[in-house]
Amino acid sequence: MMVSGLISGLYSRNLVFITAALFIDFIFGDPVFALHPVRLIGKLITKTENILRTVKLPEKIAGTIGTFSTLVITCGIFLILRKSLFPYPVAGKVLSMVTIYFTIALKDLTIHGIRVKKALSTGNLKDARRRVSFLITRDTGHLDEKAVIKCTIESIGENSCDSVIAPLFWGLLFGVPGALAYRVINTLDAMWGYKTERYINFGRTAALLDDVVNFIPARITGVLICLAAPLSGGKIIRAFKIMIRDHAKLKSPNAGYPEAAMAGALGIELSGPGVYFGEVVHKPGIGDDLHPVNRKLISASIRIVYAAAVLFLLFAYGTALLL
Repeated sequence: MMVSGLISGLYSRNLVFITAALFIDFIFGDPVFALHPVRLIGKLITKTENILRTVKLPEKIAGTIGTFSTLVITCGIFLILRKSLFPYPVAGKVLSMVTIYFTIALKDLTIHGIRVKKALSTGNLKDARRRVSFLITRDTGHLDEKAVIKCTIESIGENSCDSVIAPLFWGLLFGVPGALAYRVINTLDAMWGYKTERYINFGRTAALLDDVVNFIPARITGVLICLAAPLSGGKIIRAFKIMIRDHAKLKSPNAGYPEAAMAGALGIELSGPGVYFGEVVHKPGIGDDLHPVNRKLISASIRIVYAAAVLFLLFAYGTALLL
């Protein structure tokens, strides 16, 4: 009974933290400033790589050391700060909520999507291409309006896991260390997880670890997007059908779930060939081409992601009641 009570108490505390963090993000978004924790994590990753590349170690080993040392340093700094505030419980709780808040970026994802839509609405395709380049890794200079819209929706679908559901999930299970560790791993993958000559070996551990920590959240995100399909005029059953049918078409073991679910929810085809680092990559299409692709679908995808976040919280509170 004592153990179950402790687990229930920790779960409830974490639930309050992630709810507050999501609410703060909804109001303030993701602020841009030099001391933003994710920016500092990025600088630490860059510094760590520079140091390790001066050491004569096999790249896989160096990358593994860099991955885990970045995790230990980042989480260690938080735990030291949290312990220093132990005499001040309220300050400690505020620190926890704010730290989780910095690991999610729902409003920031929304803002980027809306900026692409506004650029297209004014006929400024060049600006739309520039803005969508902030969301994706593929080359955007050649994209037409339809391709820009598809790329934006793909990114919103995939990042609904990386920027929203995954940090909430790990924060719910393990509190701030869970959400913070996830953000470190995801940032490491974003910086090192490329199959280029520079990172194919060095970033292997970071990429594999990112696959592991996104395995469950990606599937949860896919299900939540399917359940939110009616907000875009879609059908839940069709969204599930497309997700199950097409998720494996992407090489990533995780990204296919939210992307395929989004394609099914909107009734459009996503993915397809793209140019990455100057090379054409042929990828199969995801979803069925049932509806014309237009700018309104960007807003529809954003509504779906917000609904998915709300559904996640509702299910989390339902679980808390059961506990």
